[in-house]
This record gives sequence, structure tokens and C-alpha cells, in this order.
Amino acid sequence: MRIPVKIGLAVLMLLTSTNLGRAQAWVLPAGEGAISFTYQTLDNAGHRVTNGHTLPIATSLDMSLYFDVEYAFTNRLSLIVGLPYVFAKYTDSNPPPSPIPYLPVDECHCWHSGWQDLGVTARYNVANGAFGMTPFVSLGVPSQNYNFRGESALGDNLKEVRIGVDAGRQMRAMARDFVVQGR
Repeated sequence: MRIPVKIGLAVLMLLTSTNLGRAQAWVLPAGEGAISFTYQTLDNAGHRVTNGHTLPIATSLDMSLYFDVEYAFTNRLSLIVGLPYVFAKYTDSNPPPSPIPYLPVDECHCWHSGWQDLGVTARYNVANGAFGMTPFVSLGVPSQNYNFRGESALGDNLKEVRIGVDAGRQMRAMARDFVVQGR
């Protein structure tokens, strides 16, 4: 498939999926839910040094399959639970330069995989009209005792709390389902 065709398909998908985009700043109606599967690839092309340049050293590849479920208990309150399965591999043919350690997990140049961090997010919609505003609190905890050291680590093994707000505005004057939103 040629590049212009791929770009055209991507733009078409974005323009035809505005209802899904609205779900960020607005909570689903009471009793409704959503199930999502997401695939992500990260090509870690090197390490950034203090002057801002990236050195193509100690490269690795990460792939993730992320599964989450959202359920709206009321028209204002929803809960999301998610868990990624991660694949990681050290891809550089050379060991990393000092002081970056060359750990046994990276020396094999083989794939490592496992469940990463369980995430739970509570969302509460405080403005639910043409303007939507939904504060959220997310908790993240490691799902198991996975390796978190090395270039091919499955994750950071951190306990996290994230607090934020999703806000959006329906722009019906421009188009019926056009929405602008941010986090």
C-alpha cells in the first residue's frame, strides 16, 4: 500500500470515529461499558545525552497488548480496569557503553514477556453538556514481581497515582459530531 493511501485511510478513520473520541471528556451512560484492545510497538532507538542528542546505543524493542474494560455505574461515574502484556528484547548487536550495565537479561538478545502493571481509573463527570469536564484518579501497581532492570525490562515496577482532568467542547457550529478535547 502506498504512503498517500495509508494517510488517506488514517484520516478517514479519524473523521469517522468522533463518537469514540467524545468518550474521553464525557462518561458513558449509566449501565454501559466498553472493552478495548490496543497494540503498541516502541522502537527504542538509543539513549538521549545531556546535550539533547540521541546516541544510537543500547537499542531495544518493546511490544504491548493492552486490554481494558470500562463500566459506567451512573451517568457521571465510571471505572476502568486495564492490564498490558509486554514483550521486550535488547536489539543492539553491541553491549552498551559504560556506565550503562550489560545485564544477563539483555545479553541473550531474546524476547522476554509477561504481564506488566494493573491499572484502575475512576472518572467522575462534573460538567455534562456541550462542555464536558471529567476529573480522574488512576492507580497503577505491578501485577507481579517482574524484572525491571535492563534495556529489555518489562516495565518500571512502580506504584503510581495519577490525577488529571479531561475536558472537551462540542463544536456543533462546525459539524454535528466535531469535538475538541484535551487532557
